Amino acid sequence: MFRLKSQAGQSVNKFARFASILAPEFVRSLLYLSLESATSPLSSPPMPSRPVFSHSPHESSSEATQKAPQAPSQTRVARSSAAFTMRKHWIGWQGFTFTLPSDWNLASFGGEALKGNLRVDDGDGPRIELRWETPNNTVDLEKSIADLVNRLAREAKKKKRAFNPASHPAIVNKHQKPKAQLVNFGWASDDSEPLAAHGWGTAWHCSHCGRVAVAHLLGRANEKPRTAQQLASDIFTSMECHGQGGWQAWSVFGLSGEIPLDFTLARAKLQTGRLEIEWERPIPIGPRGWWARAERIILRRSSAANLLLENETLEDWTRRTMLWLDKKSYWEPSLEWAFQGNEGLSIPGSPKPFKQRIAHAVRQKLRANVPQLNLHVWHDEETNKILSLETELLPSNAHVLQDVLDSLEYI
Repeated sequence: MFRLKSQAGQSVNKFARFASILAPEFVRSLLYLSLESATSPLSSPPMPSRPVFSHSPHESSSEATQKAPQAPSQTRVARSSAAFTMRKHWIGWQGFTFTLPSDWNLASFGGEALKGNLRVDDGDGPRIELRWETPNNTVDLEKSIADLVNRLAREAKKKKRAFNPASHPAIVNKHQKPKAQLVNFGWASDDSEPLAAHGWGTAWHCSHCGRVAVAHLLGRANEKPRTAQQLASDIFTSMECHGQGGWQAWSVFGLSGEIPLDFTLARAKLQTGRLEIEWERPIPIGPRGWWARAERIILRRSSAANLLLENETLEDWTRRTMLWLDKKSYWEPSLEWAFQGNEGLSIPGSPKPFKQRIAHAVRQKLRANVPQLNLHVWHDEETNKILSLETELLPSNAHVLQDVLDSLEYI
């Protein structure tokens, strides 16, 4: 069964030879900045309500600040050039959103919001590598990219491979993407590496989120450099690196939704036929965090629902595959519930470990905020999917459940 890799630095065999040249240089020459491995703990103010937004991928900066982040529509058709007459979808991950050809998908990911990476593959192999880091000091991107290209040239020379750097190729227009710093780069080689004959990318420093991002597209040997350059321009111009209004858009393999910014990615299992992504809001440090449970949001999608429910009901399947495996919670009898006309279940829960149950009871007695555990699951017959949203939220953040449900889109 195909399963995405969840550790930084992993790559497929086809990419290994090119990565031996490119990836280390990205880290050494551009992302040389020091970064603390742990984020500072968050306090627990109420979450902002999710603003109403529209699907408008090319808003002005003033408009974007008034709306929650939303990537372009999945059915967007790009420019009329032969390279772009294709259907597109979008990916949202760790605050980044961008459009892609419909057969390009997330292949690996690593790190966290402050420092991480992801890779997108097409049917042949790696296509896009995106790396980001949060600097502690000012970065001179012009010098860093120049050093990067020079080092790539030296590595190519050692391997007796042609290498021709491009001087400031027209990838992303600075007027279309106003950033504190933005530098385009590119290079062309020979056909000895059919999956990486040339490359086109852009790097920027965002003053809003504070991150430095480097996005790079690999061109194929059978692909004209100009075609790959235009493709890189289309994708990277659509790329945004942060959300707005306290919410972030997440989207992978046709499942998308919006999550409050204070919730960070805890784990993700992206398998053939099953997706499961969990976000967590850290527990406050100090007495307020003693015996407390973190606020959580878990989104799941299972394919081939007609086969999964062939011999059992939705409730039986839910209890067998999710609730019985949860050793940390008690689950009450289910209630009938519906989502967008699809029959479903609402199941309340409570903490299971003895200490947490005692703490839960004491906090309730003292009228302190106690996270409320709920599971909503439904069967969408039109898409032949089973979806569920599990939340553990403080009463002050109870609205987040409905906000996330309102934001969900899936195919």
